[in-house]
Amino acid sequence: MTKKTTRSKKHFSLDIARDIAEYYGFLPLAEAMKGEGRMEGRTKIPETPFTRPALIEWLLTHAPNSFNSPLLLYRMEAPSKEKSGFPCFAMEIFGVPRSVAEAVLFQISSAILREAGYEDFLFEVNSLGDRESIAKFQREFNIYYKNRAEEVPGHCRNNLKKDVFKVLACSNDRCMLIKEGAPKPISCLSEGSRTNFTEVLNFLEGMKHSYRINDCLVGGKDFYTKTVFEIITEREVSVSSKKGETKQLERGSLAKGGRYDDLSKKLGHKREIPAVGITLLFEGREATPYKNSNLKTSSRKHPVASLVQVGFEAKLKSLEALEILRHAKIPLEHSLLRERLSAQMGGAEKLGAAFLIIIGQKEAMEHTAIIRDKESRSQETIPIERLPQYLKKGHL
Repeated sequence: MTKKTTRSKKHFSLDIARDIAEYYGFLPLAEAMKGEGRMEGRTKIPETPFTRPALIEWLLTHAPNSFNSPLLLYRMEAPSKEKSGFPCFAMEIFGVPRSVAEAVLFQISSAILREAGYEDFLFEVNSLGDRESIAKFQREFNIYYKNRAEEVPGHCRNNLKKDVFKVLACSNDRCMLIKEGAPKPISCLSEGSRTNFTEVLNFLEGMKHSYRINDCLVGGKDFYTKTVFEIITEREVSVSSKKGETKQLERGSLAKGGRYDDLSKKLGHKREIPAVGITLLFEGREATPYKNSNLKTSSRKHPVASLVQVGFEAKLKSLEALEILRHAKIPLEHSLLRERLSAQMGGAEKLGAAFLIIIGQKEAMEHTAIIRDKESRSQETIPIERLPQYLKKGHL
């Protein structure tokens, strides 16, 4: 895959990333904990950028009820040599165990990267599975490598005693050859983990994202469980050697992330927190920080419509509808991360938006949506692509 850039400028404002994330319901960390009924007392959130373990520790200590419903946060990370030397934009979703959380992150990340000038990029995905899956993989991987101990380089023999995932991630040529026949994490998945990963792949296919499974993508067993992913670019470059000039693929990383449901328990807490996050790296772009560098207030407008959905296909169509309405600049509230229709409808009623958009299995198959006027109680079924015109014509 050849990397293409449609923008002549390599400058990108993080205000764009913020606006896209906020359209999908993400809030800056400070605001999410204030004025939302989620913060206990008046504990001030420190300005220091959070690591994910530190963020979970802080939330469990100061706002333990935050995870009772979906919690969507974003933040900017300071530039670092480890992350291209440019600012990074990170998003986290808490309280959602289903794979739709990954799908929302995929959708937003893709939109942000396209705004930053990237068109050709690829999702690499893998699944480490739950505790049961990881334990099974470690056992089988250790047996495989011990039977080939004489072939294994010294550094991998040492890592095998500490962390088999470091061995799996090793790019040494000899290790790569040995690993070809080694057990893979996805071959050791429990039934629940396999179902989750299948759903993730179905979302990627349904959203028409280019992807491939990378068996060696791990991210570390002490952090991630289940899905891990990376968004990359690849371009062909010429490499000179004694044998002449050859073509090789040069790889660039645009984003990294994964699910870390088990992290809270690894930190010593009794409670497991469903959590998934992604950090966009903006490699090769000068990312301008936000105009509002403190990130204490959201720029979101009051939504004119709420969107509710039922079923997998309806979620896919809802993601499509969200992008259509975002490009049309129509403020919207969605309930993609809630499963029960009653909870979605209850949230829509509290919000008080003028219109309710409903996408069920029938509508998803017909590429339509039901739109209900809350004041007149009238409703129509219209094609999804006509939603912006309907809402703008006499309604906005």
